[in-house]
Amino acid sequence: MKLFPKKSDRSPSAVFLCLLVLSGALAEACLAQELRPMQGFRYPLEFYPDNRLKTQIIAEEVIPSTGQEDIHARRVRVESFDTEGVANGLIRADDCRFSREKGMLWSDSNVLLDRDGIRISGKGFAWTLKIQKLILRQDVEVVFSGARQTPSESSPSVPGLSTLFGPGIGTNQTRITAVTLDFDYRKMQGVFEKRVLVKSGETQLSSDKLTASFAGTNELRTVEAEGNVEILYSDGKGLCRRAAYEAETGLLILTGGAVLHRARNTIAAERIAVGVRESAVRTMKAVGKVRCDLDTALAPGAEGNTGKSEVPAEGGIPGKMIRPSGPVSIECDTLIGRMGGSNELQSIEADGRVAIRQGDGMGKGRKVTYDGTTGVVTLTGDAVLRRGDDAVTADRIIFQAMDGELRSMDASGKVRCSFANAANTKGSLIRAGSAEGPTPLRMDSNRLIAAFGGTNGLESVDAIGDVRISQGEAQGTGQRASHDTVSGRVVLSGSAELNRPGESVSAETISFVIRENDVRSIKASGHAQLRYTGTRAPAIRKPDKTGRAG
Repeated sequence: MKLFPKKSDRSPSAVFLCLLVLSGALAEACLAQELRPMQGFRYPLEFYPDNRLKTQIIAEEVIPSTGQEDIHARRVRVESFDTEGVANGLIRADDCRFSREKGMLWSDSNVLLDRDGIRISGKGFAWTLKIQKLILRQDVEVVFSGARQTPSESSPSVPGLSTLFGPGIGTNQTRITAVTLDFDYRKMQGVFEKRVLVKSGETQLSSDKLTASFAGTNELRTVEAEGNVEILYSDGKGLCRRAAYEAETGLLILTGGAVLHRARNTIAAERIAVGVRESAVRTMKAVGKVRCDLDTALAPGAEGNTGKSEVPAEGGIPGKMIRPSGPVSIECDTLIGRMGGSNELQSIEADGRVAIRQGDGMGKGRKVTYDGTTGVVTLTGDAVLRRGDDAVTADRIIFQAMDGELRSMDASGKVRCSFANAANTKGSLIRAGSAEGPTPLRMDSNRLIAAFGGTNGLESVDAIGDVRISQGEAQGTGQRASHDTVSGRVVLSGSAELNRPGESVSAETISFVIRENDVRSIKASGHAQLRYTGTRAPAIRKPDKTGRAG
């Protein structure tokens, strides 16, 4: 085949066509020579204002593209340096492309980034130099070390996720995995999405999305988790729709169906804020439809407790520290709890429509407080304490228990009480009588103090101020009343008066015994007066010379 036609065939169009074919062949040959892979490629990407090198790319092999807009590099290293020229970051990739015009590297291959103590790996990435942004599209794993290290000159203490619930002490690594990652190095903030999992020591957090920000180098500053959040720790877990943690303040906030489980204790609310310090929960505040089920609450006597303290409650009911048995449930609008050094519950404050239950017992009030060092519970604001058929209502009720049983109670302000078994030798606020049992003993007063024995039995009752007492058909009034359930004797004093159908007696002091739903052995002293009507034989004899009636 001839490249050029015969002279007779050399028309202008034919000559032009031949020249075009020849130029195309020459251009293709030159381009093939130009796109030949280059070995040992090094190219500066960024400089500091004083022209010091900031970032450079190194590749074992580079193939330029036809348009010269980007470079195809293999076995790539991107190195970054601080202002002193010390290397502080490294990106490794099997294969990537680089656009000098856009200042961007991207690839579908595996990538590994190590910078400022944070190690990031994944597959399919894009790195934008100008805005210092890294995007990973698959198999993301981030590891940062230094969290929860033992303080020393060479390795200072750095807060990490393990401080959320602990223990995690001694661990120096936190690992985060996800499907995708968008990491902004200027803001030191990473956004992880899809199947996010964080592990630090014995603490684990999972969610649909997680945003983590860092202060300085690899110091964790904040964490925000969204969607199906679950936090697992050594002896429990937390569940919610959103969780936010701030390392500086140690504050963890769970919102949206928040639930915390620890050992056999559970608290649920619309919002739970937990203060965490030194791998231990120090404070907790739950808000909105709070329900708290505590197996170990109202149970002082943890390590360090001697069980010898007395109750400093107003009203002077001394008692030992307590350790009641059986779970306790609390429902309220707001609950604040404080923990001690060994993570034991020190105190509880519940506000707003509070209901507290243990077994068949129930307490209500607008506010309830619990002191873990003394075991004293205080109900205030329309307070109610009820167990079985026994009940006490007042403006304020203070009570204490021991070994799961009520030991003392002090009620004040418009007190009304009903003891179903008070006519028995060992009446009880804890164990109610049957329907066929004795008639309840009722007392109204300004203040009522009760003491209970070791078998749940009501031992004594003291009512003070405008006392009104009733047992069956008998009714008594006075400024003070005391009832000893061992002997069954009731003593009314201070302008005392006792009334029964057909008879009444008034005196400074009146005492009587309750037996079998009836008032017996009545004694009156001090200006005693007896009045009776009807045909019933008097149960009260006329006063003798000493002023006593028996």
